[in-house]
Amino acid sequence: MKILTLVFLLISFLLKGQDPGPDSLAMEKGGKFSLYVAPGYSNSQLVDIRASYIEIHVGLVYLERIDFDIYYSAVLDNFKKQIIFPSSHEYDQRNIGIRAQYSFLKKWIRPHIGIGYQFTEAIWLPESDSEQEFNDYIDRGSLYCGFGWLINNTFTLKADIGYGIASGVDLIGFDSGDYDGFEFNVMLKIKLLRI
Repeated sequence: MKILTLVFLLISFLLKGQDPGPDSLAMEKGGKFSLYVAPGYSNSQLVDIRASYIEIHVGLVYLERIDFDIYYSAVLDNFKKQIIFPSSHEYDQRNIGIRAQYSFLKKWIRPHIGIGYQFTEAIWLPESDSEQEFNDYIDRGSLYCGFGWLINNTFTLKADIGYGIASGVDLIGFDSGDYDGFEFNVMLKIKLLRI
């Protein structure tokens, strides 16, 4: 309990003691919107393993607080499973998603909360051309929270943790609970322009 209290006090001190920084001053002179691109990495529950994904985000920020982005991601951890005896299939997954979030502060460290929706194509790829490919389309919603660290006027490092729930899972060898679970995401936002 003492450690938790100490961590809370340290975070409160860091957030309260920040000066607004150069980005807030630039915001007063620039437009209300900024456009960014962000490479990212995420890790989430998949069956009984933690799956890693590589992502690319394109987003728009309004008044440095409201953030909308769309993204594409692909699974890095392909694995094989024998779903129909005697052949094995390799799992592959591609995702397209949208996210909306709200940042509480316009400081160097910016805590945020958000929601997301992800449309997933999950595929069992056969080892040979003579075998059948299986695929399914899955919906997944998530809630998350995290923080952004404003490195300078161009770069912001973001990290968040959340929980996702899937629906519409009809792929052989899976059910909805196999896609439910905690997720972690980190990205480097690169501001392209202010409008």
